[in-house]
Amino acid sequence: MPRDYHWYRHLMQIGDRQVMLHWLYARYGLFELNELVEALRHLEGNASYGEELILCLVAESREAFAFPEGWQDLCDSHDKLRTVQLIFDRDWPEVGELRSDGELVLEYYKGRPL
Repeated sequence: MPRDYHWYRHLMQIGDRQVMLHWLYARYGLFELNELVEALRHLEGNASYGEELILCLVAESREAFAFPEGWQDLCDSHDKLRTVQLIFDRDWPEVGELRSDGELVLEYYKGRPL
């Protein structure tokens, strides 16, 4: 890990691209705008290390993705940001990706959902 790369959990290679990976949790069933602001504060300083930041948003219910006011505008203002919505099921420990069409994908094969 480069010495001046900080705060984001991972710096990794996906294919031929180097990306940064971090996650936020919906504590108490809600995402907080100040946590997103703090995560994005480090994006410019780390930008030379990755082509984009993949920010995984982890929640236990779909309702958590009713984001607070200003959330989407803040995300849209960063072209190096990609968000991925993930649902965690604590009864059967697994994580699924909640896609924009509302589909919950639990498995992929060769990059395609099953």
